[in-house]
Amino acid sequence: MSSSHQQTNPRCCIPDMAFINRKIPIRAVSTALGLSFGANGHIRCWFPERHNDNDRTASVGIQESFNKVKCFGCNTRPLGPVDLVMSVRGIDAGEAALWISARFTVPQVTKGRHLNREVERRIVPYGREQPIELLVVSGVWAKLNPQTQRLLPALLSLAKKRNAHPVYDLEVSYAGLQRYTGIGSLSSVSKALQEAQAIGWLHRSEGGNPGPGQPAARYILTPFSDEVREVANAVAVEHRQEIEVQRELRRVKRNQRISRWQDHAEPGRVHVTKYNSLYAACSSIQFPATLSVAAILHSGSLGPPFFHPTILN
Repeated sequence: MSSSHQQTNPRCCIPDMAFINRKIPIRAVSTALGLSFGANGHIRCWFPERHNDNDRTASVGIQESFNKVKCFGCNTRPLGPVDLVMSVRGIDAGEAALWISARFTVPQVTKGRHLNREVERRIVPYGREQPIELLVVSGVWAKLNPQTQRLLPALLSLAKKRNAHPVYDLEVSYAGLQRYTGIGSLSSVSKALQEAQAIGWLHRSEGGNPGPGQPAARYILTPFSDEVREVANAVAVEHRQEIEVQRELRRVKRNQRISRWQDHAEPGRVHVTKYNSLYAACSSIQFPATLSVAAILHSGSLGPPFFHPTILN
């Protein structure tokens, strides 16, 4: 995505946090921050003092599917675009969002638009969640490709659970997975498996012949692994952060508007912002001129009377 400065719109208030975390490529944000990349395609850690060799061998991996980075040397949690800018520049989330929106094309959340678009997710007690439930309630499921969403339930249905362990074993071919999931091509099956493996939900077992055109491959399904929980926690935190930061930025914008209004207000002048009538609509008490006009018309000064005498009593 090419960078460009955001155009000012009087109705625009704050950058869309959800768009930043999902649509602004984390690799492009890393480049904008001036981070360097190693020969292995990873990013060199911006905290080299935490590494024995000053991170000469780049140790920050990029999770393209979830638009996050993770330093395996520091063992930090996965970081999205906003978290990455916060960590590198040492600023808060609101400042990080504004920093990104100044360098990339980011839609704005307009005045009056509700911020709580994401339903508050229920935290599932540890050890009681179901294999797919953990992904759904944390928000990870919504980030998966449609092919991966079709693949995971099929894998669970075909796999055999190990006794007393939340681990499943499965041996199946690419053609078999295509038949059971309805995924259109073998390459799409391969990409779905790679995405499941990237979050630690699945691992290829030793033996078998993985790959399209091969008889079968052995897999180990680990839907409750530490890697899966780490990604789930990071996504859940990200969702909450998006709403909190947008609310804070909106509060700041509102205070700025109030401050500008007060600066231009005339000293000592009372400004009425809303008027509520004390009387019923069309009341002669509310409009005293009505009585005078009615009296004139009744007296005949302007011609025949238009009002019945009882009206004036």
